[in-house]
Amino acid sequence: MSPARPPDPLADRVSVLALATGAYRTTFQHGSAIAVAMAFPLLVSQVSWYLCFFTIGGAYDGLIWLLITILPECLFTVAICRLVLLGTRTGQPRWLPAWQRRHNRVLLLLLVLLPIWFPLLIADTYVEEIAGITLSDTEEWARFGLGVFASYLYLRLALALTATSVDEDFGLLHSWRASRGQGLRIFAASIIAYVPLAITITACERFYEGWAGYEYAWPDGPEDPTFGWHLMLANVFDDGFRYLTLTLDLIILSSAFSHLTGWSLDRREILERFE
Repeated sequence: MSPARPPDPLADRVSVLALATGAYRTTFQHGSAIAVAMAFPLLVSQVSWYLCFFTIGGAYDGLIWLLITILPECLFTVAICRLVLLGTRTGQPRWLPAWQRRHNRVLLLLLVLLPIWFPLLIADTYVEEIAGITLSDTEEWARFGLGVFASYLYLRLALALTATSVDEDFGLLHSWRASRGQGLRIFAASIIAYVPLAITITACERFYEGWAGYEYAWPDGPEDPTFGWHLMLANVFDDGFRYLTLTLDLIILSSAFSHLTGWSLDRREILERFE
């Protein structure tokens, strides 16, 4: 790293629209490479989900599955960030990626960032599923606000994931400083990018409900009459959409990291303009 004079903040703002549209442009441009990066994590995610569903069951299976899938999501995070920042020549994803030292560092960051989502996990898993408490409209809005704040906080800190993926010594504190004054813009770009995907997901769910005759909701157990091959197929698509959402966020974060720190493939150093 090399220090430099702080830039004019007006000239250094990230463009919300450029980040959002750039995420889709990059996704379409590198669609085949992203599919390769997604294949193994998606397989692990699906296998682990059914293992939890058939062996554990109940309200805790989703929570345990979430903890298990941090490993494949770590592989996917590194693959996408390297693809965006290094290009296909150096960052080309593999069907079976090797676990390297950078994955250990990214995994540690993911585990450190995980508690940001704990309040929402408690609300979803314990309050509704275990205790059976129905939230009031006010409480639902409070949970929504909590989700917005958690997402904003996560995006402010997650620049460290992109930097670590390309072997930069760039931690959570660096991420917080680099995104100072830019957090709302990064968050807005993430929301704008998610809207078309959310519309597509909703349309697919409505199509499924009309085709299968069941509301799209995961059953209580294998004996539930709504459980069958059609639901298993829908779950694959649902998981795929989850990884697409993650893809868009990672591309936005990678682009924001490059813009805010001055990092580029040709000049692989971070300008500490944010200090």
